Amino acid sequence: MAKRNASRGEEGKTAQDGCDGVEHANADNRGGHANSKRAKQEEKPKPQVSAFRARVFELVRRVPEGKVTTYGRLARALDCGSAQAIGQAMRHNPFAMLNYTAPPYPPEMVPCHRVIASSRALGGFSGQTDPKSKQLCNKVSLLKKEGVTFEKKRGKTLVKEECIVDPPKDKPKGKP
Repeated sequence: MAKRNASRGEEGKTAQDGCDGVEHANADNRGGHANSKRAKQEEKPKPQVSAFRARVFELVRRVPEGKVTTYGRLARALDCGSAQAIGQAMRHNPFAMLNYTAPPYPPEMVPCHRVIASSRALGGFSGQTDPKSKQLCNKVSLLKKEGVTFEKKRGKTLVKEECIVDPPKDKPKGKP
């Protein structure tokens, strides 16, 4: 019996088939046609996030294209002490690039693909951590398009050191 992928309506395909680029992965993750998704996204009210997540997202927005930072560096910049809390904020990012069809992206977009593990490994993406998943393949594709470079060490794909930056220190509102 052929499997049916509800989001794409194709017989014999599963959501995990292939990793042939950003457009294919984006369509699967969004669950619909790009143009109809754009129309719906413009009608929706902006999601509300906690004060902590808003601070995380603001720092991630300031990571320049072609660079990455780590969950641990973000945690230190926010004085929160938990890289895992940063990871959870990224996992539940309602402003992820994949929620938008194409540039130009709105100012609220949070490029969570620019956050990696302190080991220079990719970490997670779209809730997945398996390095062979389509989601992590998509993260690599997004980073490469932005100019991030990689190296292979002991069979692992790592971001090169020169691409890693410290996020700016978080300043609570009202303080100089």
